[in-house]
Amino acid sequence: MDDVLIVGAGPTGLMLAVWLAESGVKARIVDPKRGPTQETRAVAVQARTLELWDRIGLAERALQLGHKTYSGRFWVRGKDKARLRFGDLGRGLSPFPYVFMLGQDQTEAMLYERLCDLGGDVEWGTRVESVEGNRVRFGPLPAAGSQDSLREEEYRFILGCDGASSVVRRAAGLDFPGGTYAAHFYVADVDAAGGVAPGELNLTLFEDRFLAFFPLDGKGRFRMIGLLDPILDPEKATVDDVRPEAERLTHTTLTDVRWFSVYRVHHRVVSQFRKGPLFVVGDAAHVHSPVGGQGMNTGLGDAVNLGWKLVEVLKHGASERLLDTYEAERLPFAQSLVKTTDRAFELVLRNTPLAQFVKLSLVPRLLPLLLAIPAARRAAFERISQILIQYRNGPLAEVQAGRFVAGERLRPEVAGGGVQWRVVGPSSPATEAWCEKRGIDHRSESSIVETLLVRPDGYLGCVLPSFQVDALERYLRDKIGRPG
Repeated sequence: MDDVLIVGAGPTGLMLAVWLAESGVKARIVDPKRGPTQETRAVAVQARTLELWDRIGLAERALQLGHKTYSGRFWVRGKDKARLRFGDLGRGLSPFPYVFMLGQDQTEAMLYERLCDLGGDVEWGTRVESVEGNRVRFGPLPAAGSQDSLREEEYRFILGCDGASSVVRRAAGLDFPGGTYAAHFYVADVDAAGGVAPGELNLTLFEDRFLAFFPLDGKGRFRMIGLLDPILDPEKATVDDVRPEAERLTHTTLTDVRWFSVYRVHHRVVSQFRKGPLFVVGDAAHVHSPVGGQGMNTGLGDAVNLGWKLVEVLKHGASERLLDTYEAERLPFAQSLVKTTDRAFELVLRNTPLAQFVKLSLVPRLLPLLLAIPAARRAAFERISQILIQYRNGPLAEVQAGRFVAGERLRPEVAGGGVQWRVVGPSSPATEAWCEKRGIDHRSESSIVETLLVRPDGYLGCVLPSFQVDALERYLRDKIGRPG
């Protein structure tokens, strides 16, 4: 029996495969697509995602490929009503304090390239037919082979990164409660000139319409999202049906359209992230509105959380009960996120007089003022960037004393990079000897007198007032399940 099968090679599946490979754990990863996604799809990359990429040496590459967005424009009824100045919105909070855009196509290509550099690969054109317990029946797409080519194999862990229609989730018998918004939306990759400002985020609101242009570079390339006119047939709508209205409402000319699609927005979250050997990750576990650009980033966070725990089990002999903490830590955030994005999205769609006043009058006036207030800028960045995600009440947090709180993210400049455990605190022969024995990195920080045991994902696991071998060993044994 092989150890790990990852079903789905989107951003979440690729991130999980890369994290495992960086840690010396090889996984098989399959996907029915012929290769990485060619459309931009998800575009917003949050600061916490860049921090996680930085741990595996990919943040610099992402910054080369993507676009930092320092400003935006708020249009109301076709008029430029407000200028939004983001700047370094999160200065002092993260090494990546800006609004950042990177198309999903480039994200997947970047992760796939790293996976190949680490000796891995994706079996493209391979679909999973069914999953029963540890057994997976899969094979190539019908065009690539006959029914006879389907085969059955067993895996210790099967990770469903296969999206909202997840085969793994259905095989696990996990309900996916929630709903679907009645309205249809369209999305397109476009080049635009005229009204919308190149390189800036452009938001356009009308009583019953909205358009958003997310910049992919500084030269006029955008991801365009809009509300489809209800008189149009969503099954037959093309870019030619929406182009006249989009150009008229924004005083813009769409000079090139590379991709167009119509979709509906779902809001759902599973009640369990694991059932036996089966796990659901990313969109297979939770889907929600695009408000705030949280979806792909949440899936990448899921991948890292589950990834380092699988490494502990497969490489260091930790108890499989550690894998239960994946759900305990990530499910509450997913549930909270769906509720939050739902409320914001419903406001965008609502047509009551109060909602119209808030959207078309109040927000355009208040938002620029709020972005000029340091405390408001800080609060906005913390909320959207995902740096506030924490596991203080989770099963792996242990605090004895000190200024730091177990379960919280440790600032990256203190936590350091890499995919390994790390002790941060004063240096001593005893500290060095224990870290070497346990295969744990040590980093001395003159400003820190406590002993901090930092998890591979950069969160604090154990906080001690001083270096205590017994307490650290007890944490690894009782919380992580790692043998002595």
